[in-house]
Amino acid sequence: MLPPLDLGCFGNIATCFTDLMLVLKIFVLLTIISFVRNHIGTGALSWVVIGLFAWFVLFDYWVFFGGIFILYTLLAFGVGQLIIDYMFVSQGFGAQPQQGEPESPMGHGADVLHRMEAAKRMQGVLKPRHPPMMGR
Repeated sequence: MLPPLDLGCFGNIATCFTDLMLVLKIFVLLTIISFVRNHIGTGALSWVVIGLFAWFVLFDYWVFFGGIFILYTLLAFGVGQLIIDYMFVSQGFGAQPQQGEPESPMGHGADVLHRMEAAKRMQGVLKPRHPPMMGR
């Protein structure tokens, strides 16, 4: 029989997982405290509501609320923007335009570059571009 996998100071994998669950529960508790104190105040009623929410979320229905809190945290930190970028913006890179079909202006961003240069010229940041001389 193989001994359990040793991860140094973390013990085995099961202990590491329970430690991560404890850390996540502490973050959820701090989120509950912050939410209730911002909406109700700092009185005795807020501590009763914090206790009820904490008991309900951390112990009774942790399996349900733990996953929701992880998804909410990931979306709050910008993972949602990465998903949107991948699903919608990167779709234009896969399909190439057919022969004779106009290319999308979103494909290379040249239209944005031209508008930025025109705006800088109007502000006087860039010197005006002279048209090419014919015959030279």
